[in-house]
Amino acid sequence: MPSFKKINEQEEEAEKILQEKPDSEKTKSSFNPTKIGQSLRKINPKKHYQKHVHKRLKGSMKWMLWITKKVQSRGAAFPLFLVLVNTLYLVLGGLLFMLLEKQPPVKINPSNELAEIFNILKNSNVGSQALPDFKSGSAMVSNLTSSDIDRFENVLERINSERVAASKPEWTVLNSIFFCMTVTTTIGYGHLAPVTTFGRMICVIYALLGIPLTLALMAVIGKLVGDSINHACSLFLKWLQRLYPKYEYESNNPDNEDGEIDAPLWLGLLILFLFTAITAALHCWMEGWDFGTAFYFQYVTYLTIGFGDVVPDKPKFVFIDIFLTFLGLAVLSVTLSLIASNLHHQMQKTSFLENLMEDELSDASSVTSDQDIENNGKNGKRKKEEESAGITSSDSSGGKSYGTTQP
Repeated sequence: MPSFKKINEQEEEAEKILQEKPDSEKTKSSFNPTKIGQSLRKINPKKHYQKHVHKRLKGSMKWMLWITKKVQSRGAAFPLFLVLVNTLYLVLGGLLFMLLEKQPPVKINPSNELAEIFNILKNSNVGSQALPDFKSGSAMVSNLTSSDIDRFENVLERINSERVAASKPEWTVLNSIFFCMTVTTTIGYGHLAPVTTFGRMICVIYALLGIPLTLALMAVIGKLVGDSINHACSLFLKWLQRLYPKYEYESNNPDNEDGEIDAPLWLGLLILFLFTAITAALHCWMEGWDFGTAFYFQYVTYLTIGFGDVVPDKPKFVFIDIFLTFLGLAVLSVTLSLIASNLHHQMQKTSFLENLMEDELSDASSVTSDQDIENNGKNGKRKKEEESAGITSSDSSGGKSYGTTQP
């Protein structure tokens, strides 16, 4: 830090430079704005630094306001909130399960295992006998007592349990986060599971809270993906109708006021297949699998079957796996919604045709009944005319006979 004396001298020097008039040659030689700025920075360096920081903060705030306006205008605030909540929930759950379930690594020593087996044989009846040839081995094994067999079983069970425990992944932070994702998405590969009583109780509570959060996120992401697909399909159809004006498309939702249409079912199935194939190819690169295994894993994952026979084992790609899983579940939900929409449209179409046929039949029956009534009316008039004509003729003939007299 400069002393007060130096600061005063620098202030006086700066005032002299400012008071000098910028005249002709004197201006060229003595008036130097860069020198004034340097002297002012030397006088109060903190003030200059604060101005610089203020400019940087002002620029950052402008960017933040611009991003906030874009998010609010597109209605992405709630989806971002759900993404942050789910991410935080997975991370905190991973840390919690790591603290509860982490155990020291199991070390397998084959020499110790063989030594235990040989000690059992040595202390048994078999160990006290000589083996003259290989053929008599079965007879000597029959001499083992039940206690020797029990000790063999105990040793083999312990060796098996140790090897199974050693083959399972450890409860690291990334593996624990991946386990939490399998819980909240109900996939449940089963390759990693809590073994302590308290850990299992926490897992039940964690699933009860996490599954609704994940379903809410899937619904929001699925809606965004579905709206994007429908919008892209609408733009494509508009472009196609410009090229072929006679082309017409029967929408599943004709009452939509925005002019958007529902994508056809085949398009949703095609997108799901392509997405599964692309993510399978990506897992071939990440995990070193063949394409068939990777495609099978993606199919089992997106349908939340989760057999657990094929599981990613590269912790550095955990967050990529989680992102692809959530996105794949959203694409699957879009496909299922398209299936439901198409089925609903077909049912509405069928019911409309049935109602139309009933209306036509009722109209036809009403027309025939009107014609029958009209024909009956005409026939009735004719009968009345004939009857009236018969009566008048009979009356006239009867009058003549009545009026005649016989001689």
